[in-house]
Amino acid sequence: MLSAVDPRTVINPQQARRFLTAVEAHSERGRRLKAFFACMYYAALRPEEVSELRRSNLTDLPEQPGHWGEIRLTSSAAPRSGSRWTESAKSRQQGPLKHRALGGHSASACPPRARVLLREHLSEYVLDAPETLLFVGAHGGAVTRPHIPPRIP
Repeated sequence: MLSAVDPRTVINPQQARRFLTAVEAHSERGRRLKAFFACMYYAALRPEEVSELRRSNLTDLPEQPGHWGEIRLTSSAAPRSGSRWTESAKSRQQGPLKHRALGGHSASACPPRARVLLREHLSEYVLDAPETLLFVGAHGGAVTRPHIPPRIP
């Protein structure tokens, strides 16, 4: 049986804008993670999908204002489950995209606001190498635990 999502538990557009502003103002790390959180809100990506994004996944980010882009998720995600629950004894383990066969892919629409934030992020932080992670953690690897600022009213 399907149940409806309770709108009181989902961030609304005003809260999302305030949250992204607070993330950016929090610290240098926050500025680096603003587009990370924007991908989750605007493009509805899961954290494990965003943490694995590379430049090659951004198949279409047009420069024209108001245009949508596309993010192509390919082959795997790396959810954080804790080292006790992975075969490798690491906190993250590569696996197929949720609800996709191993090696499968999925295209996700990239709304104009997310596209703008991704383009800004690319111009400031990311090398042109296609397999470079878009978002890096405090120690240069994948983002494992994005620090979220205190609750936004």
